[in-house]
Amino acid sequence: HPRCIVIYDDQGEVILKANTIWTLLNIKERCLANNDIFELGFPTDLEVKPLLPLPKKIDTSKVEYVKTYSPKYSDIDSNNHVNNTKYITWMMDLLPIDEINSFNIKSVTTNYIHEVVYGDKIDLCYIKEDDSYTFAFKKNGEVCFSAKLDVERR
Repeated sequence: HPRCIVIYDDQGEVILKANTIWTLLNIKERCLANNDIFELGFPTDLEVKPLLPLPKKIDTSKVEYVKTYSPKYSDIDSNNHVNNTKYITWMMDLLPIDEINSFNIKSVTTNYIHEVVYGDKIDLCYIKEDDSYTFAFKKNGEVCFSAKLDVERR
């Protein structure tokens, strides 16, 4: 289900808009939850007007391998897979600090495709093209996470 978020500053000005799409996971079977989960009170008929275009699949065909990483204990959440915020940290850690200091982030689009767990071997890949960066994190050659970072140069 889509979730739309707006964050305002103290003067009431919009400082962040976000759209996300969520699914429910059956943690025992590690698969999407059946529709009967909605009987527990989750909404089934949402009228959501997205604030921004909804996320789309990211083309990762041009990314280049940088290094292999194995998630550590501090990367793992209570469901025993990599916490969603850690992927963003891994993205930023791939970029040189002088590169990061040369831009402001305009937008971030992420696709969480397959879970990553403690000890997996993940190939961290990205490519810089003009004012954007495309990332793909792969396990056994298959993309688990992808992202596109659009920036404004300072």
